[in-house]
Amino acid sequence: MKTSKILFLALIFLYACNQPQSEKTEVVIAETKVEPQPQKKENVSVEVPKDTIIQTKVETQVSKEKVIVEPDCIFDDDIKGITTKWVNQLGYKSFQWDSLNYHIAVARDQDSLFLSQGGCYHFNTSVILKATSNIGLDSMDYWIEECIKLAKETGFKDYENSLSDYSYSIENHSAFQKIILINVENAMENIVYNGIVLKKDNDIIEISISEYIN
Repeated sequence: MKTSKILFLALIFLYACNQPQSEKTEVVIAETKVEPQPQKKENVSVEVPKDTIIQTKVETQVSKEKVIVEPDCIFDDDIKGITTKWVNQLGYKSFQWDSLNYHIAVARDQDSLFLSQGGCYHFNTSVILKATSNIGLDSMDYWIEECIKLAKETGFKDYENSLSDYSYSIENHSAFQKIILINVENAMENIVYNGIVLKKDNDIIEISISEYIN
C-alpha cells in the first residue's frame, strides 16, 4: 500500500516536470525621440522693374558720397586775373601782383599806385595812390584837381565827371583826413560809390577811390 502511494506521487511529479512551461514575453518599448526638423527657407522671387533697381543703386551711391555744396559767386572772384586785364587796358606796362594784399602795384616814378578789381558777391573796383607832398589838406582845390587826374587815369568816369562839375561834398573828419562824396545823376541802382578818401601823414598823402556793384 505504501509502495503504491510512492509510485503514484512519483508519477505526478514526473508529469508535472514534463509539462511545457509558459514562455514569458518581455516587451521593450524603445523611447523614440522626435527631433524638430529645421524649417526650410523658401526663396521667394519678387519681380522688380529695372527702373526701380537702377534708381535704388543711384540713391544708395549718392547717400554714401559726401556732397560738398560750394556757394555760387554772383561775380567773378578771380581778382588777380581781372585786375591784370584791367591794368593792361589802362596801359600800364610795369606792374606786379601782390598776393598778400590782393592788388597790383604799379611803378610810377616816386609814387606808388595800387589797383584791385573783382569779387564774389560784390564787384569791387579800387585804386590807392601814395605820394610825397608837403601840401596840406587845407588846400582842397589843389587836391580836387589831383583827384580828377587820378580818376581819369584809372577810368573812374563818374568820379571824374562829378568832380569836374562840382557835384560833390566834402566831409572833414580831421585836419589829416577828408572824404569827398560825389553826386551822380542817373546812376545805376546797384552801384555804390564809397567816395574819395584823402589821408595825410607828414609828407605822405594817400588818395583812395573805390566803388562796387552789388
